[in-house]
Amino acid sequence: MMSSSEPSENAASQRARVSGRKPLRWQEQTGKHVRLVAGGALLFGLAAAAVVHSRDPRSLTHVLPHAGRTEYEINVFAQGRALTSNEVAGRYRLPFRGTTVLTRDGLREIIRHRERVASGPDETFVRMHLRPDGGEEEIWLWPES
Repeated sequence: MMSSSEPSENAASQRARVSGRKPLRWQEQTGKHVRLVAGGALLFGLAAAAVVHSRDPRSLTHVLPHAGRTEYEINVFAQGRALTSNEVAGRYRLPFRGTTVLTRDGLREIIRHRERVASGPDETFVRMHLRPDGGEEEIWLWPES
């Protein structure tokens, strides 16, 4: 019979003592893994609860920084004429008008990259109307001054 001053053995240690073998490493550390998984699940649950609890979509930007929406319209003048919506879509791989999860800077960077890297010697002017998160409309022009 064990006295109350002796520490109790876990099941793996008891089986090892009976069989005469040392317990395997994973058998000794099973409790650590269970605590690690439980802690990760708890953190995930708290983050999910914070997202569900927030009622204002703008407050989600603190939890999810790219949760906003940006409405945009791209007008392009190249080779002396306004490009059609299909030409704009082919040029920037974006619809002529739409809503995206990209930020204002993300949309601007797509236009900048295309015009700096892939544009030929033609004079191109871009006018983009932006409305981030349903706010006030901004107008961005290329080439930038």
